[in-house]
Amino acid sequence: MVKVSIILPAYNASSTISQSIESIIKQTYEDWELIIINDGSNDNTKDIILSYKDDRIKIFDNPGNKGIVYTLNRALSIAQGLYVARMDSDDISISTRIEKQIDYIEKYNLDLIGCMTERIDMEGNCVLHMANKSYSPSKITRCVKYDNCIAHPTWFGRKSMFEELGGYRNFHACEDYDFLLRAIRHNYKLGICDSIQLKYRENLNGISFSNLFKQRLSSKYLRDNINSIDSITEEDLNSYLQLYNTPEQETKYIKGLKLFEDGVNSLRHKKFSGLILIFRSIFISRYVGVRFTNLVKIQLIRIL
Repeated sequence: MVKVSIILPAYNASSTISQSIESIIKQTYEDWELIIINDGSNDNTKDIILSYKDDRIKIFDNPGNKGIVYTLNRALSIAQGLYVARMDSDDISISTRIEKQIDYIEKYNLDLIGCMTERIDMEGNCVLHMANKSYSPSKITRCVKYDNCIAHPTWFGRKSMFEELGGYRNFHACEDYDFLLRAIRHNYKLGICDSIQLKYRENLNGISFSNLFKQRLSSKYLRDNINSIDSITEEDLNSYLQLYNTPEQETKYIKGLKLFEDGVNSLRHKKFSGLILIFRSIFISRYVGVRFTNLVKIQLIRIL
């Protein structure tokens, strides 16, 4: 059995997937398999993958474009490793990532960890260093109860945990947050490796504000129902979204989010007028399904 299975979904990733694959090939830790699921790409993504002649790289084709949850669960069913590592087709793993994450998860006897990241743009230029800092398992568990604080592409966990929790569920771009909430509900121990081990690409064409609002509503519903989270169904979540996912609520949310982000940026530059913007955003969020007070609580947990 291999020690680490790296699972990588790929859809129309011809411009970036070479960098992702090569970053795995260059790992200082060599006992791995890279499972790439081609999710119905209609560009030359598959040809690029097949150009790599390494027996540890395994490619599988989905029957059409099936989406991230189906693809990840299929990859998990194929994985032979004791550990499973996540990777996206536009990100770059630092050469020591697998080595460092194995050392960290075993040293502290954890079940699932992330790592610190360097944010890069589509051209590979650094945007932000040391996003998602390392915290104690107890602090991370507290943070997760308010929002997702472990970047999904940095995940490194025991395969037995993925199997015991039944993999991912299809919850409106919240499959990772839903998984983390179920993990802490079942007393799994989470952590974040204390060094930068992934270059995380910021995609400006990523989730739209409309989908972001739907995602945040879904996250809130899961968070509010954590005590019964195992029994929540997609139908339950859809019923909740029908109540709150309206154009009027979405507009208020976008306005409040912009104020909150402007306020945080002002505080980073020691402009205390940012507090006024944050308070205004919290006031607005009283009238939508998502409260910005959760974002404030996370910042306080991280500081204290």
